[in-house]
Amino acid sequence: MKMIAKLNAPLKSDTLPKLRKGATAGLPINQLFAALRTLGWIVTGENVPDGYGGAIHRFAVTNPEASARITFEAYNAKELNYRPRYALLDWLKEQENFLPAISAHLRLPTLEAERAYTPLQRFSQDEATCPCCFGPFKVRLPAGKADLVMVLHGYRRPGHGSTEGQCFGVHYPPFEHSAEGTRAYRAARINDLAMAKARIAHLESGTATLAKEVRDPVTRQRRVVDIHPGEEGYAKALEHAKVFARSGILFTERHIAFLTKQIDRWVRKPLPSEGDVVESVESLEG
Repeated sequence: MKMIAKLNAPLKSDTLPKLRKGATAGLPINQLFAALRTLGWIVTGENVPDGYGGAIHRFAVTNPEASARITFEAYNAKELNYRPRYALLDWLKEQENFLPAISAHLRLPTLEAERAYTPLQRFSQDEATCPCCFGPFKVRLPAGKADLVMVLHGYRRPGHGSTEGQCFGVHYPPFEHSAEGTRAYRAARINDLAMAKARIAHLESGTATLAKEVRDPVTRQRRVVDIHPGEEGYAKALEHAKVFARSGILFTERHIAFLTKQIDRWVRKPLPSEGDVVESVESLEG
C-alpha cells in the first residue's frame, strides 16, 4: 500500500520548519516518517482490512532513547487524517531529543538560535508594507485620492485566466502611513473568532450534521457524504471536527493579539526607498 511505502521517503531540508509549526504548515506525512527514520526511531506500519473494501493503516512509533511509544490509526489511504497526525506531532514535540536532533542532522540552527536573529525586509522601487500581511508590495496613487494604497497581492493563479482571492490589505494605505487596514482586518478576525466559537458550541451540542469521506466498495472511489448523530462513524467525525475548530480558535486569538500589538505600536513613518533594508514586522511566532 502507498501509505506504508511512504515510510521510505528521503528527508528534505524544508522539513524542519514544517515540523515546528505542525501539520497545518503543509508537512507531507512521508517527511514526518523520514524524520523519524533518520533519527533511528522505530516506525512500523500495517494495513488492516476495514470490512468495506478499504484498509485501516495502523502505525507504531517508538523513541528508543526515552523508551516512549505511541500507536495510532489512519483511515485515509492517501494521507493521515487530522487527529492522528496532530496527536503524533504533539507527542514528538514532548520528546526532548526530537527537534534538536533533526536540526543537527540537517545542519540547521535550532529554534532558539533562529529566534535570536533579527529578520530583515528589503524593499524594491515603489514598495511599502501591507497593513494586514505586513509583506513588501507595490503601492499606487488612485485618481482623486490623497494617499497611496496597496496594489493587488495575495492571490492565486489557478490557470483558468483569472486570479482568485486577494490579501485583505489591498486598497488600504500602507502601514507606514496608516493603521486603518490593520484595524479593519482585526475587526474581521474578531468576527471570525465569534463564528468559530459559535461553531464549536454547535458541535458540543451533539446535533451538528458533519461530513465524512467514504469509499465505494465497488468502484473504490472516494466521496463525501453527510453523517448525522447516531450513525456509524459520527463520534469519530465529531471529535475530528472539534479538534479542527479548537485549533482554529487558538490561531485566531493569537492573530488578533498580533494585530492589536501592531496597532498599539503604530507611528507614521516615511515610505521606504528602493534598496532599504529594515527589520521586518515580527511574525506570529514572536
